[in-house]
Amino acid sequence: MKTSHLTLKNAQQNKDSAAWEKLAQVYPPLISNWLRQLGIDESDVGDLTQEVLFALVASLGEFEHNGRTGAFRAWLRRITINRCRRFWNEKKKRPVQLESLDELADPDSNASKTWDRVHNEFIVQRILELIRPKFTEKTFLTFVRSAIHGEPAKDIANDLGISIAQVYKFKFRVMQKLIAESKYFLDQNEDADVLSQICNSPHIKPPASGVNGVQHAE
Repeated sequence: MKTSHLTLKNAQQNKDSAAWEKLAQVYPPLISNWLRQLGIDESDVGDLTQEVLFALVASLGEFEHNGRTGAFRAWLRRITINRCRRFWNEKKKRPVQLESLDELADPDSNASKTWDRVHNEFIVQRILELIRPKFTEKTFLTFVRSAIHGEPAKDIANDLGISIAQVYKFKFRVMQKLIAESKYFLDQNEDADVLSQICNSPHIKPPASGVNGVQHAE
């Protein structure tokens, strides 16, 4: 699916739209983390993160999805790199992590591949945190134990006092919500199988329970 492309078009036409709000809500921590790794001083991270986001909005009209996997990720990466270079030029300072910046600019480098992996893991982690309040404790715990920890359905059913069919039902319910929310950020063919693989990453941590919010009945 190319839904991220559609989302960006919506954000371009109306920067106060839900599409833009989602972009602005999710990306700042990820951008800030990369800026730190690229050697930006902590005192400058906040302002430069905002500059990257502003540049993102300003250039939305220039973004055209080329149909290739990860087109938006690559575009965001280029904007981040360009803003870093402009920042250092304005400061008349040599980049602390010049080699890292040059490597990140190479789409075939290990740094770029790491960018892609971290991007997807971060998005899934963040969405899980945002959708956590929308489910009952039992529903979300079932998903966590099944999709993230990979526990057998029979064990989950026995421990939680539900049927095996309910285990699959609860997991499916959360996964469908994850897929629906992920479409705003993952501009590739993310389906349940792909997102399940990301959920199984050791970098994905289950959101804390007891988050305030509206919970739906099972």
